[in-house]
Amino acid sequence: MNNEIMDQLPSLSIVIINRNGGKKLQRCLMEVRGQDYPKELIEALIIDGGSTDNSRDLAKKYEAKFINGGYPDNQENRRFIGAKEAQNEIIVWLDTDNYLTSLDWLKKMVEPLLENKKIFASETYHYAYRKKTGAFNRYCALFGINDPVAFYLGKADRATHYQSKWRLMGKARDKGNYFEVTFSGDLPTVGCNGFLIRRSVLNKVLTTPENYFHIDVIYDLLLKGYNKIAFVKSDIIHDTGEKLSNLMHKRVTYFTQHGLKQGQNRRYKVFDSSRKRDKLLLLMFVVYTITLVRPLFDSLRGFVRKPDFAWFLHPIVCWLFLISYGVVIYKSVTTKIFGSFKSTEAI
Repeated sequence: MNNEIMDQLPSLSIVIINRNGGKKLQRCLMEVRGQDYPKELIEALIIDGGSTDNSRDLAKKYEAKFINGGYPDNQENRRFIGAKEAQNEIIVWLDTDNYLTSLDWLKKMVEPLLENKKIFASETYHYAYRKKTGAFNRYCALFGINDPVAFYLGKADRATHYQSKWRLMGKARDKGNYFEVTFSGDLPTVGCNGFLIRRSVLNKVLTTPENYFHIDVIYDLLLKGYNKIAFVKSDIIHDTGEKLSNLMHKRVTYFTQHGLKQGQNRRYKVFDSSRKRDKLLLLMFVVYTITLVRPLFDSLRGFVRKPDFAWFLHPIVCWLFLISYGVVIYKSVTTKIFGSFKSTEAI
């Protein structure tokens, strides 16, 4: 980053969504405070969902503002509170399990926003891969996902580690330190885990906490003509948890709450049943998973590029997600059918 841009560094609101974050929150805050970025330009906000651990004490220790955001069971609603509380030019969205990978991470991420005013947001191109971590964390980083369904629908938010050139959605221009990507009609699953956005732009689509979901509001902005996002050639650690069961529980809960129960309020859908392309790709995911051929192929080509047996968790993860989502959908459908049947009987 040249000196001229250095002189124009924007003020940042680091918004961290938390509930009983514990050790992860401490590391997240420690790395934010250790950034090579003017301290007077950073405000740190912890939007808390009713923590009973030492989160409040950690906020005080690292000079972060601790805000009771309410909505203990819905962190997306708390993101709205964070957006409203933020005061600075750029909002940096972090969760407690997001760790910055270099002292100049913030400078790298704001660079495209300074160079091009039409770029309204930025995020990293990869998740950080660390050899000295659990196999499942390595798997998620290597594939750039926490859900293989999004991967095969072409909507993963980060690139795999066998990709160096642009392979995600949108039309990309290589600008050296980042890809400038123009979107039309659809988006990858962007909006959190180290996502920077101009506060003045985000404010254009904020309505109510109940109507907030991080991908949806970015999609709302796309419909308003804000279509340029920078994907910086950097990474961020997403500590998804050392156990597959932890992620499965989290994803199924998310799918149930935000996909089924609140589906009528969603504007962006990872799987949109009204789109032929999504239906075809979902069918292909089912076939891929059952036959194992494509997941094994993707694991093998990843292993050739970056040898790590964590790649070969992919077929197992595909099967587990297929079964889990299938069970949730089955229960939802049968509940509706029997509920409707009982209502008819009552009449």
